[in-house]
Amino acid sequence: MEFFISVRELVSLAEEGRNGKYKAAKMLDMLSVEESEDYIIKLVGLLEKILEIDEEQLKDIVSNKVIKLSQRMSEEAIINLCESLLNTKNPYLKYLSGLILLRNIDKVDKDIAKEYAIRLLMVLNDDLRNLGTAIIKELENHLSKDDVIEIVETILKSGSGKRIEGVILLMSIVGKKLTFEEIASYLTYALENIDKSDVENIKREISLLKNVIGKKNYKRLLEHIGIHDSSDNRKK
Repeated sequence: MEFFISVRELVSLAEEGRNGKYKAAKMLDMLSVEESEDYIIKLVGLLEKILEIDEEQLKDIVSNKVIKLSQRMSEEAIINLCESLLNTKNPYLKYLSGLILLRNIDKVDKDIAKEYAIRLLMVLNDDLRNLGTAIIKELENHLSKDDVIEIVETILKSGSGKRIEGVILLMSIVGKKLTFEEIASYLTYALENIDKSDVENIKREISLLKNVIGKKNYKRLLEHIGIHDSSDNRKK
């Protein structure tokens, strides 16, 4: 017979200083699972309490245990948990939200997972954007060309240079569903709508597309968007 513990019990434990927080973290996967919104709110509050101590070891324990806990949850509970974590102010809990979705990708509706990935790709945090691309990679076989166009255009309309890098990361994964002309058009638009100071960083990101469109088309792409290929200088 399995033994489960309540959120309230772990909150009390987490209030007992550093040692209490570590003990509570190690017992997170022993929590009972409920479907209610109140349960999710209390669970997120517990995680915030535990992570009042900013230590990598504690974060690792929390992520490991919460992912195990999430695997006993329904699709609805997983989505609600991810949403609540993403809305917290704690950067690690935001990151954990993406990890939970990624580890439970087979249980979550593909359209919901796609929308969540878009949100991650639109933020300015590199770790969250990388999680967004990881989710898209898992969904790759389920995405149509129209899906890819929708994702790319949604992120482009958000306008930030960092988000443009998110588009490039995205196209490095699912760009084969797009034509060369479409990729070139999107990048041209992207570069016209960012600060010129961002261009140097984006040059490095664009090299990710070489394996998607081939070496010959990669050079065409750089010419099309007006970026010089520095490798040509090294050859001379």
